[in-house]
Amino acid sequence: MTAKTNHVISAAIDFGTTFSGYAFSSRDDFYTSPGKVSSMTWTAGSGCLQSLKTSTCVLFSPDKKFSTFGFQAEDKYSELALEEKEKGWYFFRRFKMELYKVKEVTADMPLKSVDEKTLPAMDVFSAAIRYMKDHLVKACCTQGFYLESRDIQWVLTVPAIWDDSAKLFMRKAAVKAGILTDTLLLALEPEAAAMYCKTIHVKMSDERGGRTSFEPFKIGTKYLVVDAGGGTVDITVHQVQDGGTLREVCTASGGDWGGTKVDEQFENLLKNVFGQDVFETFRREHVEDFLEILRNFEMKKRTLSDRQDDNITLSVPVSLLDIYEKLKPSTSVEFIAANSGHIFRKRNKLRISPQYVSSLFKTSTDGVVNHLKRMMKNPLVADISSIIMVGGYSECSLLQNKIKDTFPNLRVIVPPEAGLAVLKGAVITGHTPSAITHRVCRYTYGFDGAVPFVEGVHDPKRKHVFGKGVVLCNGLFQRQVSVGDVISEGYKGKRLCYQVKEKTSTKIYISVYASPQTNPMYVQHDGCKRIGSLYVDMSDTTKGLDRGAYVQMIFGGSEIKVEATDIHTGGKHSATFDFI
Repeated sequence: MTAKTNHVISAAIDFGTTFSGYAFSSRDDFYTSPGKVSSMTWTAGSGCLQSLKTSTCVLFSPDKKFSTFGFQAEDKYSELALEEKEKGWYFFRRFKMELYKVKEVTADMPLKSVDEKTLPAMDVFSAAIRYMKDHLVKACCTQGFYLESRDIQWVLTVPAIWDDSAKLFMRKAAVKAGILTDTLLLALEPEAAAMYCKTIHVKMSDERGGRTSFEPFKIGTKYLVVDAGGGTVDITVHQVQDGGTLREVCTASGGDWGGTKVDEQFENLLKNVFGQDVFETFRREHVEDFLEILRNFEMKKRTLSDRQDDNITLSVPVSLLDIYEKLKPSTSVEFIAANSGHIFRKRNKLRISPQYVSSLFKTSTDGVVNHLKRMMKNPLVADISSIIMVGGYSECSLLQNKIKDTFPNLRVIVPPEAGLAVLKGAVITGHTPSAITHRVCRYTYGFDGAVPFVEGVHDPKRKHVFGKGVVLCNGLFQRQVSVGDVISEGYKGKRLCYQVKEKTSTKIYISVYASPQTNPMYVQHDGCKRIGSLYVDMSDTTKGLDRGAYVQMIFGGSEIKVEATDIHTGGKHSATFDFI
């Protein structure tokens, strides 16, 4: 495998819903050993939890200044709460999913802390990225790398199912964190994981319990990647081409069925066992104990099996028991009685049967397998050879076995360090950014434009007569690519001509739209969404109205790019795509 960039280091930041981390490798190491990637081990609290990623938590001081990130943020906020000094501080956890849940991602959107105070989301995301960026640079220095800004190819991972505005939000947050925009690459998480899997020798158990090798990356092979993280589950299908490059077979899909769904069910269990009021009081007044019980459950999740016979046991914080003794809701007693044989509470211990534990995963695992079943009906997917499971949640045997049982005729592969597959694959992507040669468009993209009005074709309400008597139809969807199109990297849409509207105009403003329809006529069609604006620099005003540019979108990568060419000189203009 040959490196394709001139950077000294490829450095990746995997910004996850529940856990985040970074990794890097030098170009020289990539030449000799592509899978050799350096990462960080993080420690929480007293050292009871060690992880190759840290918790996605950010803490700001009462004066809205960044304090710390990760396990340190959890620990510091817990200490503040223990001393009853947390009031006024801003503590954010598991906030990445807001970019998936909100109807419209904007540059100035607010983000709520755990106690409902708000800060600009851009400030929170950029602070987290800056912390990991600075931490990574220091780690590189300890290994003898003394780097200039442009020596590093930065790679930031994003879910494949995110829309373009969410991806652009992450790019802007990274730039605000101090990463140069032309040294930053956004990597789609399941694609990055596939790049990692290509570099390792996959082994599986055969039916007799022995070991057998299997190579899912032979030319022509189709395989499906399930990237199961904390928040989302991303699913993509690739086909291996000559030279080992990959081709996307169908549009990326998925949903919010990640590990946090299980955590939500666990919290519901605590509400039922101790009562809604008790739990809410506990979460609000004893943050340190609340975070500790979630950490303990996280450790249990990593070792759970749906074939285990033993109950799992969790220690109940004294603070939770004290609140319960004061309030003693009858509903909690009724719940335990109704689940006799599955839920046991004795003094400071909570014991849960393996059957009930499995039920906590049902919403999540059913969401994944039902979606996979629907996908398998697509003729493009029906002939896949294997399912590759990556992401931290993929290490859970309950999810693994659910998929294996549902698709017994397919090989289900869980590579070593599945939880780091995205992160390490993102480092490899930084060295070989063009390894994914073809992608499938999720939407139809185009510009808002005007064309000569045609009687009987165009809507009379859109008819507009300009100063020189030119009759145009406004609000046309000027299509660049259509949903479902298979496009190669660097594919350029049709060049469209746009001119300044005033002699003194210094920019051309063009609205950009996306639609689930194949060929919408107008930008106001149902389902059509304005995803941002394009700004073309026209600062030279010497030619008055006789100025303009041919504008086109560039597709095939993980992000949409734009290109603007002067109508007279053929020179390139500065063009910026910005979200709303």
